[in-house]
Amino acid sequence: MERFINELASLQVESMLDIATGTGHFIKTIEKYVPNKLVYTGIDINSEVLDRAAEEIKNYTNLESRVKLINADFTAGCFNQNEFDLVSISNSLHHFRSLNDCFSEIRRVLKNEGRFIINEMISDENQSIQELNHVKLHHWYANLDRSKGCYHRETYRKNELEDLVRSNLGNEFTSEIYSPGLDVVNMKSFTDRIIDSMNQTIAKLDKKKNSLEIETGIMIRQEIEENGITFPKSIFILGKKCG
Repeated sequence: MERFINELASLQVESMLDIATGTGHFIKTIEKYVPNKLVYTGIDINSEVLDRAAEEIKNYTNLESRVKLINADFTAGCFNQNEFDLVSISNSLHHFRSLNDCFSEIRRVLKNEGRFIINEMISDENQSIQELNHVKLHHWYANLDRSKGCYHRETYRKNELEDLVRSNLGNEFTSEIYSPGLDVVNMKSFTDRIIDSMNQTIAKLDKKKNSLEIETGIMIRQEIEENGITFPKSIFILGKKCG
């Protein structure tokens, strides 16, 4: 990621939109590397996570006054054309039912020659056992969401994402695979939290209606208990709007 960190440090941008911002984690990540004091807009359809984002951003030095959080659907056309210098979406493409709508709106709100960042976990590229356990876990939760009528796609592969960007946003981008990783101590803590969360989810499932999901969850939980879990490999794409 050193190459991309250097590229971020050289970006001359003033405004950034973070799509599906969640708790604002990616805004705080970008703040570490971009030299300018950006004005950030974070948009998310989930009001509860935005409340958490507002609280967490308060604790981040000199950031709160430069962040605006909006509870809305990004594809509903909330922003002006050519409004932002930089648009990002991190680990959320798999939540969009219509990628055409998502990418079309990114192009619309991004300034000419503006920059975009797509950061997304992937399911291939020689994952370790611990990374693969996270992929399996994500697929399990995605299946549970779909059973409730909530769109949640399984994890993309590297080439799928690059092809999507190429066909929707153009060829002018670079990409890199990286492992977010966790050290041994943090992996143990993370593993314990994941197992606890899985136990709570399994306990809430209907034993008759969700017997297969329960069985699958127990199998994944056992693999996590035996081998641990960490964040999967991800792809970081940095590109420029052209044309």
